[in-house]
This record gives sequence, C-alpha cells and structure tokens, in this order.
Amino acid sequence: MSQVPTIDRLKELVVQRTGHHYYVDKDKLLYERARERMQARGIATLDGYVDDLERLGSQEWRALEDAITVGETYFFRYPDHFAALRNEVLPSLIEARRDIRSLRIWSIGCSNGAEPYSIAIIIRELLGGRIDDWRVSITGGDISEKALSAARAARYNAWALRTMGPEDRAKYFDRDGAHWILKREFRSMVRFERQNILALLSATPPLEWTAYDLILCRNVLIYFSPQQAVETTSALSRCLSPDGVLFLGHAEATLASDPALWQSSPHRLPTEFVQALQPPASPQPWVYSPPILPPMPPSRYAGPPLEETLPKGDDDE
Repeated sequence: MSQVPTIDRLKELVVQRTGHHYYVDKDKLLYERARERMQARGIATLDGYVDDLERLGSQEWRALEDAITVGETYFFRYPDHFAALRNEVLPSLIEARRDIRSLRIWSIGCSNGAEPYSIAIIIRELLGGRIDDWRVSITGGDISEKALSAARAARYNAWALRTMGPEDRAKYFDRDGAHWILKREFRSMVRFERQNILALLSATPPLEWTAYDLILCRNVLIYFSPQQAVETTSALSRCLSPDGVLFLGHAEATLASDPALWQSSPHRLPTEFVQALQPPASPQPWVYSPPILPPMPPSRYAGPPLEETLPKGDDDE
C-alpha cells in the first residue's frame, strides 16, 4: 500500500499527464473535480477512484480531463489583442503571403472555439472577395473532448458573445432562441482536434505541428510549471514558419523561453507576440511590441453590458 496521501497521488498523475500544475496547491478544487467522476462511476472513495483511474487508463482519463479543464472563454477576448491582430499582425502576414496565398494558424487550448472562430471572422473580413483564392487552415486544439464538441457545434449563449454589440451578433450569428449559432462561412474555416500540448516536449512531437504562420497560446501556459512553460515556448518557436508569429497572453510574458524576447514599459503593452527569424539559427529574434492601442469602437466588438453576468448551462465550458 502506498504511503503517499491519495490526493497527492492523484495530483501527481494529473500534472504528469496534462501539465496542469495549476492544481499543485488546490487540493480541495481537485478533489471536487474528481468527486464528480466518482459519483458518475459509483465509486465511494478517492483511493478507489485513483486505483480505477490507473487501471482503466485513457478511457477514464478523458472524462477526468473534461472535468479539470478550465474552459471559460468568449469571442474577441481581450480587445487589445484582437485590435493588434486585426490591424497589425494578420495584415502583415497576408501581405507577406500574397504570392502563395496560404495561411496556417493554430489556436492552442481553444476551449469552446471562440478564439479560432474570432480569427476566422477577422481573416474573412480582411480578405473579403479574395477569400476563395486563399488556402486558410485554422486548427483549434484542446485536451477536453467536451470542449471540442461544444466548439464544433458553434452554439453560444450571450455570455460568450458579451464583447459584441447587436449589429455584430446579427452579422456573424444566426439567432436560435436564447442562443446564437455561428454562420456556416466562419465555421467552415476551422477544424478541431484533440491535442495534449505536452506532446511538444516528447522525443517525437507530432510532425504536423510545424510551419505555422500564427500560433495563439493565450492563457494556457499559466497552468503549467515555470519549467514546462519555458520549454513549451521554446518548442512552439520551432513550430513557426521562418517569419511566423507566436502570440501569448498578458500573464505569460514572463514565461517565455528567453526573457530577452520580452519587454515592457509604462508606455507600451507587454510584448504579446514574437516573430522568430529562421529559428533557431537566428541569434537575435525580432520582437514586436505593439504600441498602446485606442479603445475598440463600441460598434465593433464592445456591445452594451448584458444583464447576464454569469455563464449559464454547458455551452461555455
């Protein structure tokens, strides 16, 4: 019989498999998530559940991963990010690729699909009538099967659309009672697949994870240990095309593989994305630090406050 407390056994297994270092000091929260699965399986004790988890392997792991994954997100989350993507990053990438007319984009930890779909909306608007002449590949990856099912359904409530006003909601979505369904022309631009980002750190990372023009990894690395976050940003830089862009979240700037890649000052936003010049050969990767951007116009992605302030139902997880 193991002398390690059962919750510590579970925690070690979770961190090893998913990288969710977030749970290292959150025993109560992890237990509550595990208890959901214990009740579903009819298992009375945590010892019994952990034994069952180790015995059953991937079948039960996928259900637990759904339970422990933090899945709250919404369209055009952080307007300053999407202003930079719309006004700076994507136009530059499109211009650089005007001859080959091809874009490869990867949204990591895509949850319910709001992020990659937001990118699809922007790209379709930037390309306009040229969209049919381009090969645009947008992949949304997540470890949670439940999240991926929601992403493929593309059916959202007001919580997920809270940054958009009525005009934009009507432009991009079809109303279905209390919900909105993303229009087909945007849904068709994105495909979803189950991914564990820790595979990047394995001896044989997936071959298809390469030559991306834009990688978005926002609010993902904050759940990893500092060492894993550093190793992951380094691995992600090797997944870029020679002039590709890595776009991280505000809180992840200090988790970059090389602190020299990141800079901030009172007059600038924290660096959000890195354009690597032929990584890893280039000794001095080019760092893009966007200037302070003006507030987004109310008619674009900031609608009036909604009465609904908390997520409802399963759509948003």
